[in-house]
Amino acid sequence: MTGTCLTVGTVTEQYHVTISTGQVINQGLALGTGVGQGSEVEFCD
Repeated sequence: MTGTCLTVGTVTEQYHVTISTGQVINQGLALGTGVGQGSEVEFCD
């Protein structure tokens, strides 16, 4: 998120059997969705 001009929104930790700890496995926006500078982005890691 550093250098993106976005703000970290809600972060939810979630276990996944094939994805390593600390990797983003889901996000609140669809691929290609535009957001304004300073927007909050939610994701699961």
